[in-house]
Amino acid sequence: PSLLINIFRKNTGKKISNLTDKNYKALTNLINTCIEKKYAEVWGAYTKAGKLCAGVVWLIKNNRTIFLFSATDAEAKKLGAMFFLIDKFIQEHAGENIILDFEGSNLPGLARFYKGFGSDEFVYLQVKKNNLPKLVRWLKR
Repeated sequence: PSLLINIFRKNTGKKISNLTDKNYKALTNLINTCIEKKYAEVWGAYTKAGKLCAGVVWLIKNNRTIFLFSATDAEAKKLGAMFFLIDKFIQEHAGENIILDFEGSNLPGLARFYKGFGSDEFVYLQVKKNNLPKLVRWLKR
């Protein structure tokens, strides 16, 4: 998991300013705990030179697998490594009574990528509740 998280950190992570070392440590601990409890698998894609360029963390419980976390570098994007990993997962589990949950995305490009695997879109409603005092709520507007 740490190699995969490092790829994320050097690529996508540097575009997200509010991610801290504490966040990355929590993610590492979460993934390692899930692996220890046999609830997760980490898959990687390697270049011909043997360099890890992409990976996925699958969270697996009963008949549901959640695409929990992924990372790619520039080379992986050129090679289609993420497509390869997802396609490989689908091939290995074809015919099984299993749900592959991509956990969605608000990014149109990513949603389109997931749709390319034949996924169905589900909309989850959100509720926001503001418990701040009235004066603070008014000032935040």
